[in-house]
Amino acid sequence: MPKKLTSGNKNILSLIRKGQEADGWTPVSHVVAPLFTSTAHEPLPSELFEFELVGTDGRGRARLTDKGASVLDAMAYL
Repeated sequence: MPKKLTSGNKNILSLIRKGQEADGWTPVSHVVAPLFTSTAHEPLPSELFEFELVGTDGRGRARLTDKGASVLDAMAYL
């Protein structure tokens, strides 16, 4: 059974969309990247986004999957 998104999950997904560059990827700082990679907290549902580490300093980039974009679109009506 799928879990409900927390308010923090919703905010992060919204920030991914807000920060999108022309290629659809959003830069993620080394401070925020652990939210996508760590298991020490409630993880974001991985079917809603893609994440890649960039470089060696802990930065990364994220983008919404089609499902993630659909969830955000639907949230606008709730």
